[in-house]
Amino acid sequence: MVRTEPRSRRSILIAALGMAGGAVAMSLGRPLAATATVATMETGTDNTSDATTRLLGPTGATVVMGVAPTSMASFELGGETVAIATDKVAWPALNVVTTNDDDGLGMNVSAEGTFATGIRVVASQTGIESVQQNEFGSGVRGEAHGEQAIGVRGEGIGLATGGVFGAEQGTALRVNGRARFSRSGRALVPKGRSYVDISVPRGLSSSTSSVLATIQGYSAGAAVAGVRPNYPSTGKARIYLTRIASKTASTPVGWLVIS
Repeated sequence: MVRTEPRSRRSILIAALGMAGGAVAMSLGRPLAATATVATMETGTDNTSDATTRLLGPTGATVVMGVAPTSMASFELGGETVAIATDKVAWPALNVVTTNDDDGLGMNVSAEGTFATGIRVVASQTGIESVQQNEFGSGVRGEAHGEQAIGVRGEGIGLATGGVFGAEQGTALRVNGRARFSRSGRALVPKGRSYVDISVPRGLSSSTSSVLATIQGYSAGAAVAGVRPNYPSTGKARIYLTRIASKTASTPVGWLVIS
């Protein structure tokens, strides 16, 4: 019979440290893993799963970031290229291409909060550039379902331009439905008078602003004779009629400022 000596506490600790060191060494030699729902997700290989995989991080932190300084794509989703946080000049920070379905979406963003914003872009030159190559497609499409909701909104801060539309041969801007302009309105010429003064939001430029006006109704011989910008004071305009349209009732005049 072989006699076994009891192991000392020191030898047990040394053995445990050796096993831990071996485990660390083995882990350094293989890709890092992130916990998924049904298995582990590893870098440097293909990962498959039959359930949704979620990556959760602390509030305000970046959970996933891909950087591709020398190539086009840092991520590929569904076989289509998505480049995020690239270092190359003139390469997109986010590029989504959908070619496998006539009704496919390049990007679908939902913002369900009362004042939530689906996509916010801050850029020194062009915030969003859309190129539509299909005959019946839309470069940018926005849907608004609430009474006060806005499908697509462009806002110019200071002297910046909120939106620019151009077309070499086609239609630069087409409106299906009602159009509303903040620098337009309906003024009433008092009875027995042949002019009315209006106040124009954001003022009038004497060199570039044009005020269009027309009588909303009919009075024989009465029409808009002319408009005098920045009179009787800055930011106002006086609309003159050819004669007094009515001595018993006010006369409505519609007006619109261009530029």
